[in-house]
Amino acid sequence: MSNLMTTLFGGLIAYGGFTVITNSSSMNKMVNMAVSLLKNKFELKELDAGEFKKIVLKKILPFYSKLYTLKNFGTVCVLTLNIGIMSLITININCFCKDLPQMTFDVIFMLNKRIIFFEIYDFMINKEDEKYKSFLKEIEEIQKKHSNLKEATTSSSWYISYLSGTVKKSGNVLNDNQFLSILKEVMEVYIKYAEKVPELNDDDIKKKINYYKEFTDNLTKKGGVAINNFINGIGAEKTHEFLSKVFYGHFHYQK
Repeated sequence: MSNLMTTLFGGLIAYGGFTVITNSSSMNKMVNMAVSLLKNKFELKELDAGEFKKIVLKKILPFYSKLYTLKNFGTVCVLTLNIGIMSLITININCFCKDLPQMTFDVIFMLNKRIIFFEIYDFMINKEDEKYKSFLKEIEEIQKKHSNLKEATTSSSWYISYLSGTVKKSGNVLNDNQFLSILKEVMEVYIKYAEKVPELNDDDIKKKINYYKEFTDNLTKKGGVAINNFINGIGAEKTHEFLSKVFYGHFHYQK
């Protein structure tokens, strides 16, 4: 019996170690590819995230932030959590200098399970623009293309009215290459769309920044499934500062 238990225990440790390595590798591939795609098209510069470079919640959840500026575009925030059996990536693409939507890409790794959320928030001056409508249709096609993956479900929230497009899928470690493909396809479509959109004048940039400021204010006051962990962990005031300076980064574009 003891030999059996030793064998089982050893197998669990080996499985756990393999899972941690696999999850970390997949997570790094996604982050590196996203940053590389942006760097190939925009002048990208990393900024110091300061005190928000590392945020520890509940004493055991270390979130790491990286903040980048894209010249004549906006900011990108990469937020990661890796505690072995569970990992998380959030890639936020925030545009202030062109009339483009905000884009959020989340991937959750839980042992060998995967959940991917891609969301488009219409922080737009002209939501009826034909280029924007065409972009949303291309996103729908990506959703359909990956119909073999299960649809992931999320709880309803007050900010659902801001959403104009989503890709929500679930799977397992065997689907990692497909998840990487989804990220690549969505980002390539977004970048292609961004290249067609002209830069905004100063007044319209202020309007765009105000959309982000308003959303940040509401998110801090009304909360949400994910952001509530930050509000409870570091307080509403610090959470608002984190959202403004790092997660959305509009603070750096205010004049």
